[in-house]
Amino acid sequence: MSSPADQSSPTDQRHKRGFTLVELLVVIAIIGVLVALLLPAVQSARESARRMQCGNHLKQIGLAVQNYHDTYGYIPYSRYDTRETSFLIMLPFIESRNEFEKWDLTKTYYTQAADARERTMKFYLCPSRQRAKLTIPDGDKHQDGVTPHTPGGVGDYASNAGTPAGRTDYIPGMTYDSGGGVMVAVTEDNRANGPFWYRGGRPLKFSNITDGLSNTVFYGEKHVQLNQTTQKDSSIWNGDHSGSFKKLGTGAPIVRDIRAGGNFGSYHPAVCQFVFGDGAVKTLSVTTDLTTLDRIANRDDGEPVSVP
Repeated sequence: MSSPADQSSPTDQRHKRGFTLVELLVVIAIIGVLVALLLPAVQSARESARRMQCGNHLKQIGLAVQNYHDTYGYIPYSRYDTRETSFLIMLPFIESRNEFEKWDLTKTYYTQAADARERTMKFYLCPSRQRAKLTIPDGDKHQDGVTPHTPGGVGDYASNAGTPAGRTDYIPGMTYDSGGGVMVAVTEDNRANGPFWYRGGRPLKFSNITDGLSNTVFYGEKHVQLNQTTQKDSSIWNGDHSGSFKKLGTGAPIVRDIRAGGNFGSYHPAVCQFVFGDGAVKTLSVTTDLTTLDRIANRDDGEPVSVP
């Protein structure tokens, strides 16, 4: 039989089961260290998943080009003046015919029904780029600070308009130089050298990509600062603006600084993804040399370069 001195009071038992302040602080510190160690890994895993999803979107676009060519016998045209872009005419080949049929192709972009014009398609958006707005707002100005935008859905990809050494589009006898904003005569020396063509000009076929489909960029991620969306971007459906196509190469490198914009580039750390003519999606470093970019942007310069 134990004596009263050997028995602990309930108060004593509670004290024996509790944590001291020092122990509690140690546990909190350990948890903090674990969170600090694990959080970057979690964020990295999430970004890897987003980049993979972005690549799948480009894969869909590349497959749509293939199916369009199989159906019509030529590559989709990049844009048509004040009307549609390649992103619109490819919708039936990305299981979105209903959205495509909301458009009246006899009308300009500016006179389309708002329900059609302001639509945003998930597969034309990069999940790593968290846009505040998915529609170009009414009244916001173009880069010239004068011309107002007409509301329209946005996108995070652009077609390859070739190198800056070539002009943007094919137009009978003339073409538009988006850099200088002037009309210039097309010659063999300054013609567009990307894989796309302007409706009204000479259609391009896969056979015209003499450097090889696997060596020629068709589409890629474009970079526009989130706070410059309405200045350097436009609706992905608007053929009257360069927001749906970009140049690549000397004079138009992949964007390295997230604060820059207007070229191909991405919101993935240090890389940018492109889909080539054969449907392969490739990830290029933002430090890829300009000579390589010149080669993969040009469809027929006779100097094909294969990138991993």
